[in-house]
Amino acid sequence: FGPLEPDILKRITEILRDTAFHGFLSTITTDGRLSAADHGTYLIRFSNNRPKSLIISQVTVDEKGKKTI
Repeated sequence: FGPLEPDILKRITEILRDTAFHGFLSTITTDGRLSAADHGTYLIRFSNNRPKSLIISQVTVDEKGKKTI
């Protein structure tokens, strides 16, 4: 594991204050929030299935116009 970086608490605080961070959200709620969003929009949330993990969910649109979250 090793020692923590000196600025780790600052970095964690920055993530938690970021407008992209949404805390605890289910996959269904995440999909609902991003369903009308534009390509490249993303949010960060805590994982419901993997403790101590963050999930980044992003909207992508392929060349045929198919949207994926």
